[in-house]
Amino acid sequence: MKVEILKATFWGEPLNVGDEIDIDNTIAQRWINKGIAKPLEEVPPSQKGTEGSADDNNKPLDEMSYNELRELAKENEIPGYSKMNKEALLGALQVHEIVAAETPSDNNPDAGDDVPPATT
Repeated sequence: MKVEILKATFWGEPLNVGDEIDIDNTIAQRWINKGIAKPLEEVPPSQKGTEGSADDNNKPLDEMSYNELRELAKENEIPGYSKMNKEALLGALQVHEIVAAETPSDNNPDAGDDVPPATT
């Protein structure tokens, strides 16, 4: 699915506000639901997840199965995901989401203004 980035994030490389990217429908829906991206094309009803399915994009991470967490970690290019247990996958994905949400945009000159300048 093709989406436009609304908040700076990281997907294998830094993505800035206004970037357009073609990504997996599951990730696209998750980003859309979180306000990270907006769709640039209509999603056919046959591709939308049904409630209770593995494609339920509103499912919280802590309710996902080991296999769902592992697939999401793979899609997010989490280093070492293949050797992680469920708790480690959950923690790594939560950190990834926090970092992605807090990454300032290069297109926002005010981003990071609340950080005091470094002193030497």
